[in-house]
Amino acid sequence: MSLVELEQLQSAIRDIADFPKPGIIFKDITPILGDGKLFRSVIDHLAGEAEKANPTKVVGIDARGFLFGAAVAYKLGVGCVPIRKKGKLPYKTIGSSYRLEYGDAEVEMHVDAIAAAYMQGRGARKELKGVDGAHSGDQPERSSGRKSEE
Repeated sequence: MSLVELEQLQSAIRDIADFPKPGIIFKDITPILGDGKLFRSVIDHLAGEAEKANPTKVVGIDARGFLFGAAVAYKLGVGCVPIRKKGKLPYKTIGSSYRLEYGDAEVEMHVDAIAAAYMQGRGARKELKGVDGAHSGDQPERSSGRKSEE
């Protein structure tokens, strides 16, 4: 990504004060999504970086991750795995909890979202640890194996 594109990207992100709660500054990315050239530039850059790891899946975390993750997965020709807020997926799940600047949160993915052989080799717990990137030491918990309920 060129310096000009990076500056355009940074200037397109809006700061929304006190959202979703007082004291939080929300980074609004909708201007990036609305600008086809800028959005393409971001996806091309993310896909180029991801391609170096030779992925078989792209994991997108609720909800911005769905937008960018799905586009990157499409560009790379690989599968896309949604990570959703707890209770939003209809099949058996595995999940993790983490801290945000304004509270705690939990996310889940379907137990079969990533190939079983890969999960057995690496361990599903290891895969979901650090899903947020901001926390460390939190241990993900497996769901009961029942379908999520709303």
